[in-house]
Amino acid sequence: MKALSLGLLLGLCLLMGCDELSVTSPPVLLTPQGERLLTPCTLLPVLPVQQAGLPRQFDLLVWNLYKLQRPGWQDALVSAPADLMLLQEAVDAPPFTQLLGEQGYAWQQVAAFTYEGRTAGVMTAAHTPELFSCPLAYPEPVFRLPKTALVSLYALEGSRYPLLVINLHGVNFDLGTASYEEQLAPLLKLSRRYPGPVLFAGDFNSWSERRSRLLQSRMARQQFLSAHFSPDQRRRIGEWPLDQVFYRGLILEQASAEPSAASDHNPLRLRFRLADHTTSPGKSK
Repeated sequence: MKALSLGLLLGLCLLMGCDELSVTSPPVLLTPQGERLLTPCTLLPVLPVQQAGLPRQFDLLVWNLYKLQRPGWQDALVSAPADLMLLQEAVDAPPFTQLLGEQGYAWQQVAAFTYEGRTAGVMTAAHTPELFSCPLAYPEPVFRLPKTALVSLYALEGSRYPLLVINLHGVNFDLGTASYEEQLAPLLKLSRRYPGPVLFAGDFNSWSERRSRLLQSRMARQQFLSAHFSPDQRRRIGEWPLDQVFYRGLILEQASAEPSAASDHNPLRLRFRLADHTTSPGKSK
């Protein structure tokens, strides 16, 4: 209910005009070094094989941080550090970005909008710098507040190709699926023919049967596998989990989603290793 109320508040601010809220258009990519010039998110570059990068077996955290509005997120991040983190509703608050620096993370955040002096949007962080990254934003159909995605490439030990990482916060305030599918389309286009390993994860807002079936169908077309969690305490609306992890060219060794009071979503913790043979790119219409 609080998350819904915040979304309604931000939407009303956007419609009526609030000094504290401003939408960044086009979205800005923030890094520890400041703003970065945007790279068109339409084509992935061809990159040489890298010798150093993420370990062949790596830990992944996927978590909607609820804009750091609850205490305890510091302990949750430090107690079980991950090699790669895909975060949604991240904000550039100094205690948060300082913690990332202290833990040795290189990070990029899509600054979708600014509220009360802090930018919000998806963030991807890793213990190795990215080789490439580009942001996308899609406006919520009702309130026009952007939901964001971040596409990144990371060197992966033992892989001929970099790891393609897609971090998504899915559109929410839409009763149908047209906007949902439009937001997914350019991301699926980028992953469709990518020959290397791929992670496609985040808060998909897959809160209905129609959305969940559409999402699973589109992922299956590209031969993505869906991570199964044990225990599985993912945030749900009814029976439908909001947070999802899809992968290709990787082997999932373990996945869990345990309760946390530090956000209105529970963190997803997974361990992957590089498959012996990279999965062929999936087919998609």
